[in-house]
Amino acid sequence: MKTEEINKLSFDIHLANVKAGWWDNPEECIYQKLQLISTEIAEATEGARKNLMDDHLPYRLMAEVEIADVLIRLLDLGGKLLLCYHPDNTAQGIYGHLHWDGERATLGKQHLTLNQCLMILTAAYSQDAKGQTNAAYSQFIDTIKLVADYNNYDLFNVMAEKIEYNSVRKDHTRLERDKNRGKKF
Repeated sequence: MKTEEINKLSFDIHLANVKAGWWDNPEECIYQKLQLISTEIAEATEGARKNLMDDHLPYRLMAEVEIADVLIRLLDLGGKLLLCYHPDNTAQGIYGHLHWDGERATLGKQHLTLNQCLMILTAAYSQDAKGQTNAAYSQFIDTIKLVADYNNYDLFNVMAEKIEYNSVRKDHTRLERDKNRGKKF
């Protein structure tokens, strides 16, 4: 997917999530959204560890779908913060590009690298460093793509399928989320 397409997708995902009410609560903070990215990484680990098929897209591996969910949540956050993906930003980025030269990229290394990207993004956001936040955001996207490529995941097609699925999920409606055990954020 081209850079411009990823940036448009970020805007589109965020706009759809605003319309669906995921950004209604002004007391919710960016840190909750960042934590949800961490949760998706953990779910990908669990899916891969147990070799599970996904509950929502049962013809797909859970790990593949959860990695797509990591990117969906990241792009939503990027839309909210008006971040732009620039792959050139990562090649010479302030943190350097995370990769696995000459060693087997175990599941643990892949998912911990994703968590490392999340921590770098969180730190940059916390310091209110727009340029660093953009670089960390771009690096995180590139690392997600790297994990997907390494595992032969069909990242962008899975994302499209999951976005479509999420758009009609009952538990994603405002009515269901307002219930006692509904998803609050």
